[in-house]
Amino acid sequence: MTDVKFTYDKSKGLLLNNINMSFPRSAIYGLLGPSGCGKTTLIKLIVGRLSPSSGTVRLNGRPQSDPNNRIPGVGVGYMPQEICLNGDFTIYETLNYFSKIYGLPEDYKKQRIDFLIKFLDLPDRNRLVGVLSGGQKRRASLAVAIIHKPPLLILDEPTVGVDPVLRERIWEHLLNLSKEEKTSIMITTHYIEECRRAHAIALMRNSKILVENSPHILLTHFGTDNLEDVFLKVCRAEDEKLVGVSMPPTMASMKANAQNGQHLQSITTGQTTKVSHSTNTVQRFGALIEKNFISLYRQKMQFLIQIVMPMIGIALFCACIGGKLRDLDVVVYNEDSPATLSEIFLNHIDNKTILWNRFADNGSAYNEVKVGNAYGELVFGPNFTAALMARALAPNLQVSDETIAMSTAMFYADLTGNDH
Repeated sequence: MTDVKFTYDKSKGLLLNNINMSFPRSAIYGLLGPSGCGKTTLIKLIVGRLSPSSGTVRLNGRPQSDPNNRIPGVGVGYMPQEICLNGDFTIYETLNYFSKIYGLPEDYKKQRIDFLIKFLDLPDRNRLVGVLSGGQKRRASLAVAIIHKPPLLILDEPTVGVDPVLRERIWEHLLNLSKEEKTSIMITTHYIEECRRAHAIALMRNSKILVENSPHILLTHFGTDNLEDVFLKVCRAEDEKLVGVSMPPTMASMKANAQNGQHLQSITTGQTTKVSHSTNTVQRFGALIEKNFISLYRQKMQFLIQIVMPMIGIALFCACIGGKLRDLDVVVYNEDSPATLSEIFLNHIDNKTILWNRFADNGSAYNEVKVGNAYGELVFGPNFTAALMARALAPNLQVSDETIAMSTAMFYADLTGNDH
């Protein structure tokens, strides 16, 4: 990150102020600071959930948005501070769903799920995530973040609510990932001392990074064996603007030391385990269908609202408004002679929908509609067939108004009711 600033609203000040940071590949980078100092906002910039107001964010020498980074996607494992898992899923269903989204092979997927459930000391795989304790939910969230062995792993407060023994096991696993799998790991926490084993740390406060280097260099520079004391001295120097307080070497010096084998000895070039990530959209589509089906099955009220209620609404609409029209009484007065085209028209109308009642005089036919015995009257005038044929065969359809009137059938409807 270079000169990164971020704010949602300029009138409310900056959430991140001139952030300059970098960390080497295959290293564990600890981002330390009190709650509300901007750690989570900074992470969201890295994973692409937010864009900086100014400055640049680069990953592997490329802009953050470069598709080759595959971020967001399989290129990153992200464990947010909030629990964002579906509470209607079991532990196994959760891990299985994300395995399919990441396109893991079937055999490797089962092996990986079994390992993570055992390693993170998760309860029965068939237990719903929604009934887990806070610490168990965070461990399940951690399992989701690391299940596909991403090259970049970002963990926001991963050890909150975790007992010391499991915290130690998690740190050992993270160190192994950085050493053997060449995974770059960023951890945010307000438990400063637990990042002593990180390869590099940044101390953050009031939307700014105060200092950034390896824990060993910081402890040596400030002459203490406690990172809490280092943070305290840096904060006091910042508050009091102490000119005489020197800061340790920069990250560039740290990288030079790493190349000489100093202080960053655990950053190695171990072999990376290649994990195949299928881009099969059918597999991902199937995972989404399965997710929605499980959610509907577990959430009876949601099933009722999304499936049953629309069906009831359609049934009520059809019952109240009416179904298919049938047996409509319509009277016909036909003066056409010879009645060729008019009779062809009448014969093509479905007799189950309309019942034709023929009358010899127009007055009687109209009276049937007037007294409510018929829904309407259809009238064919004299020479209807001849006029319609003349209209159809006329050059460029140029016909007189009289021909148009004679070739038009008139319908008089009873519109006093709203049943049909």
